[in-house]
Amino acid sequence: MPETSEINKSLGELEQELSKIKSASEMISDAKETAQKTISETKEIMSDLIMNSKKATASAIKESKKLNNAATELFIVVDDLLKKLDKVDFPTRLDKLDTTVSGINSGIQNILGRFDTVERNIRDQVKLAFDYLVGYSIISMAMFIIILWKIGIFS
Repeated sequence: MPETSEINKSLGELEQELSKIKSASEMISDAKETAQKTISETKEIMSDLIMNSKKATASAIKESKKLNNAATELFIVVDDLLKKLDKVDFPTRLDKLDTTVSGINSGIQNILGRFDTVERNIRDQVKLAFDYLVGYSIISMAMFIIILWKIGIFS
């Protein structure tokens, strides 16, 4: 049979090994707790992320629908405008405008021609009147001098 000292020695070693196992068991227990907390927190974070993602998706869908409706309304208005523009006969309207502008231009040219004629006639009339007055003044002056000479003022 083994001796007491050997038994005590073996018991001491066994006690040390049990202490190590107990320490390892506590570490495993702590790791298990930490893992459970991490899993719980991760589930909570994932749940929040999913909820926020759903809210963001719903908001994006709502805004997309608004934009789609606005785009549809804009398309309808632009389509109506294009139909109205297609109905307008621009070449004919522009030809009419060109004809009107040409007529106005011809009228202005005629009026300017008449102004030139009136100006020329006025200039001729003024020259004739001036020539008449100058001639009349010379004759009047000559008669005045003759009268003065006849009465003896220039003797």
